[in-house]
Amino acid sequence: MATLERERDRMTQRIECLLRSRDAISDYVEAVRVNQARGASGVSRDGAVQDAAVQDDAVQGAVSGRR
Repeated sequence: MATLERERDRMTQRIECLLRSRDAISDYVEAVRVNQARGASGVSRDGAVQDAAVQDDAVQGAVSGRR
């Protein structure tokens, strides 16, 4: 019984890790989409210019899992 419980617990940990990875990738994809929507020039759809460092922070935040 202990072996089954350990295996179950290992599977649960792996699933949680996969879920975190999936969420981080989803956040990254969204940040890239937002960045692409602004265009390569860093100008948003409403014409506001956004600093490249701010764009980089958005992408890095998504990659590191910050929301």
